[in-house]
Amino acid sequence: MGNLSHSQPWMFSCFFPLTTQAAVLQLPQMDVLAVPADRQKGWYLSLIAPNTKGPEFAWLDPSRLYCNSQALADCVQDLISQFHSDPIDLVAGIDAMGFILGEKTKSFILSGKNSSD
Repeated sequence: MGNLSHSQPWMFSCFFPLTTQAAVLQLPQMDVLAVPADRQKGWYLSLIAPNTKGPEFAWLDPSRLYCNSQALADCVQDLISQFHSDPIDLVAGIDAMGFILGEKTKSFILSGKNSSD
């Protein structure tokens, strides 16, 4: 499997910092915990990194979004903002990203922060 090393952690993951030397990406560093002073709608989208597995399989990796609690909170608030006046009976989180966003959305709704009162 290769030599695992703590000296060069994979810079896109806060969940799994161990990698093989060959898997270390040489990309610009980004402070995933930084929060801009002027948080405009969608500011957190730059944290979502593109990733590929060959020429036919590509996706956006949201793991850096999950590392930044303010980014995740703003994302959830933006996602449910269009439903602020609607009663919500069920939140379904489908697939890997949905499991986390679904739980955070449910928690946000139950906290009452989405009401306009």
